[in-house]
Amino acid sequence: MSVELEDLVAPPPRERFREELWERAQLQDRRVARRWRLVAIAAMVIAGGALGTAGVLAFSSGDNAAGATTYDRTLSCPMAVQGGVPVARLSAHARYSFFNNGQNFSMVAFTGVLDKNGQGYAGLGAVRASYGFAMPSLCTAAKAVPLRPSGLKLYDVYTNGQAGLGGMDNGAQCFVGARATMRVHANIGRNDTPVSGQLALWTGKKLHPVAFVQWTPKRVAVYLSDDCHVQ
Repeated sequence: MSVELEDLVAPPPRERFREELWERAQLQDRRVARRWRLVAIAAMVIAGGALGTAGVLAFSSGDNAAGATTYDRTLSCPMAVQGGVPVARLSAHARYSFFNNGQNFSMVAFTGVLDKNGQGYAGLGAVRASYGFAMPSLCTAAKAVPLRPSGLKLYDVYTNGQAGLGGMDNGAQCFVGARATMRVHANIGRNDTPVSGQLALWTGKKLHPVAFVQWTPKRVAVYLSDDCHVQ
């Protein structure tokens, strides 16, 4: 009797498999990440004003109809490789401040999916027109994934003043496939600024949830799968 490939069941990963994979990925990219942090800090010092992670996304102009009160889009995008494996970084925080190099900086509330260098794929933030996808031309339209945790565990809830995920020295890194499906839903208020929304990250040929964020500028709830590691 012949056996189809899809009928085969992979053995469970050996003990510490995920930990060893993370160690390999982090070892190869630690120097790059350290250099990126130094560049980012220097840029903040030059800017010298209130800023936030949303700025790195450079959302595509015309990604939403003028005057719309909601934004909802799902795309499948190719993912960057870190340490030999595709990895997505999740940023999620309410408004907070930090002190660096003798100055105090204010970060706007934001959630997004980024690559290892902090360049954005998708997200939303509490500043004007900060929602959607950074490079939609590189992605393809995809069927909408659910706007709910879908079985993911609640990792944490962040409110104003808490750094959350995705600051200069921390963040959630998640194993994904060569492509990942992301859905951004935003409720838009005055001045084309998001007032609440959700971000969902799914991956795999048979799509499974990796991360989900329930976001408002003052409260951010983060749900993660076992494929995510927080630094």
